[in-house]
Amino acid sequence: MLISRHRPQWPLTALWLLSSTAGLDVEAHEFWIEPVKFEVAPGDLLEAHVRIGQNMKGDTLHYIPRLIEAFRLSAGGATRDVKSRIGDDPALSERVSASGLHLLSYVSTDSQLTYSEPEKFRRFVETEGIHWVSAAHERRGLPAQGFNEDYQRFAKSLVKVGDGKGQDRPLGLEFELVLETNPYTDLDAVIVARLQWLGKPLADTQISVFRRHRGMVSRTNLRTDAGGRITVARRDAPGVYLLNAVHMIEPPPNDQGVVWKSLWASTTFEIVD
Repeated sequence: MLISRHRPQWPLTALWLLSSTAGLDVEAHEFWIEPVKFEVAPGDLLEAHVRIGQNMKGDTLHYIPRLIEAFRLSAGGATRDVKSRIGDDPALSERVSASGLHLLSYVSTDSQLTYSEPEKFRRFVETEGIHWVSAAHERRGLPAQGFNEDYQRFAKSLVKVGDGKGQDRPLGLEFELVLETNPYTDLDAVIVARLQWLGKPLADTQISVFRRHRGMVSRTNLRTDAGGRITVARRDAPGVYLLNAVHMIEPPPNDQGVVWKSLWASTTFEIVD
């Protein structure tokens, strides 16, 4: 099994962690922002949950500052911190006045887990399409079990307010998905997404495309091209979309037995009928 090493300060957080991780394979879960509605009118409430789970099913994370490095709302070229309070669920609930595309972004603090079974690590590497990690693990002479991994989440979501005009853009996240197509105003046959790490395109990396429509969830694994891009067909494919990618890096030497750090990027949006 995997053991969480994150030690939150708040009792509410401890209760959430106990409930939200029960029954989950922690090494393979997704983390995403899911608005209650992906389209709202100016003057209405924009509400969004932060979720953790698998195949677009999972638990809700309350607004807990201890777990958050940054939680922001961007619109019209301006970015600011959300105005949530500890324990809020949905984690974001704000009235928006301006029409246009609104971007939500969430960066978690680092957490840590321990791989006590070799099979857990092998399945994680295979599921997320980072096969090179297994060879690198052996080349570095690392143990098959009993080692630690840090992980950090970088989640985004695109929401249509009013006319929804505007473009997604890089928000300076270390690991980030950027849609080059506005899913609400661009009626192209495909949606183009670009994956970048440290501000540069990340090629030959798996992006899992989840689509939920009428209660059914599908998953398609694509790999980025030389420019870090994938294309998602939108024709006759309505639903709520979650794009998810994982990148592994070698952390600096440390005394905590941490030999890998996984970075998780996600973004969500909706395509209507």
